[in-house]
Amino acid sequence: MIVKAKIDLGIEDASKNNKIYDEQLKIIESELVDLKNVWNEMKVLNEKLDELKETKWLLIKPKQIRNNLDELLEKLKKLPLRMKRFEIVTFNVAFLNECLKNNHLLNDLKSEALKDRHWEQIMKHLNVSWNLNELNLGEIWQTDLTKREPILKDILIVAQGEKALEEYLKQVMIKK
Repeated sequence: MIVKAKIDLGIEDASKNNKIYDEQLKIIESELVDLKNVWNEMKVLNEKLDELKETKWLLIKPKQIRNNLDELLEKLKKLPLRMKRFEIVTFNVAFLNECLKNNHLLNDLKSEALKDRHWEQIMKHLNVSWNLNELNLGEIWQTDLTKREPILKDILIVAQGEKALEEYLKQVMIKK
């Protein structure tokens, strides 16, 4: 393979035993092996992320999503240092960290206090048009939840206040 590579690259014939070229080819070969290994790891990672992204909103369990993201991140952290230097690894680590950072918002959005009217407000502020029966995690990740977290929190607080008031009124009505 090295002889063929030398011929393809126009490098001296292997029979001339040029150590400099041999060293360069070994370095290149090592980098190509690392690149292939990183690519294979990223392929597996992206397949798992795609599975998560396809999870329907109604079936999402934030704790389970967090565990899955933690596992994927841990797998990336365990890659050898020479593989971590590739930009795609850095990009995916940042993406997973962002998803983990937003996971508490997923938990908040799963609140039973949120009614259709609250979801309409949320969609208006996120500038999206979702059908909650068909919404999936990937669509949620595409929005910038962190940027709009204060607005989401305000809507959630109102929804929780309304829910508490509803419960109180139900108790009052039962006592009468």
